[in-house]
Amino acid sequence: MASSVEALDGDAEAAWIDVVTQGHHALRDKQRALEQDHGISHFERWDYDQAAGTLTFSDGGVPRLVADIEFIGSVSEASGTWLWAWANFHNEAPVVSRIAAVREWGETQGFLHLTVPLWKGDATDGWELSGVAAQVLGAQGVYRVPTGRGFLYMALMSVQRVA
Repeated sequence: MASSVEALDGDAEAAWIDVVTQGHHALRDKQRALEQDHGISHFERWDYDQAAGTLTFSDGGVPRLVADIEFIGSVSEASGTWLWAWANFHNEAPVVSRIAAVREWGETQGFLHLTVPLWKGDATDGWELSGVAAQVLGAQGVYRVPTGRGFLYMALMSVQRVA
């Protein structure tokens, strides 16, 4: 695990803070739109399918909404770490086909938070990185699901009602 994500100097740190702030504000607006347009937080159940690259929301056993998803990364509360989805070899190809673009953008910008695969992080980092990733990927929003020992963050690339 690298602690180098903390090695930003003054200008790089200020640029990173700007990117995170912009991503946060944009994600807040996207999440509001998802709630207003689809009531995304009010479904009884959600199920993701890595092979299909989808997240399905349902009520009463009936699918109501389907999202095309891209895994962003995960936070382990057990180890206190963030792991990028592009570095998690347990993920199937359909849910990690686009996330490398975030790493590549981070490389061009010099943002180590986007290029170091695993580092000390928590749920706040997860939301901040998800906001940046959603901007880079052009996602409609982000959904966070609990895992056995933390959270998985996924970009909602498109969301459609099921007839």
